Amino acid sequence: MDIIHNGYQIGTFNEIPTWEYLGNTFLKPIFDNNWTLHKEYKINHNPNETIEDAGHWHNDANSGFQSNINIYLDEAIVEFRGGLEEVSLRVKPMQYVWFNQNPKFQHRAIPVLQTRRIICFEFNHEFI
Repeated sequence: MDIIHNGYQIGTFNEIPTWEYLGNTFLKPIFDNNWTLHKEYKINHNPNETIEDAGHWHNDANSGFQSNINIYLDEAIVEFRGGLEEVSLRVKPMQYVWFNQNPKFQHRAIPVLQTRRIICFEFNHEFI
């Protein structure tokens, strides 16, 4: 893995673009070839900024994509809820989380440190 986050070059896995590697590894076994990259970007919050709505329960389905895979550059706590269950996950730097943006699920981010840096890959496919 060859991710450069300060210069915002997402990098590659064995000469394959990171988004394509993630899609082929996680989405293709479920959706075959019926998925596309919606958008990739970096979120970089400094201590003086608010973390928008990420700290409140929300769902990003209205943003035009069905799931996203986030690579965390800082430690964080991510909480998920749907139906009767609520789960809390402590994420370490360079770990990734796949978010299902089906409207029946919600999530929120709780920074552990003063910064919240993520590389996010949004994907289009059928809801699961």
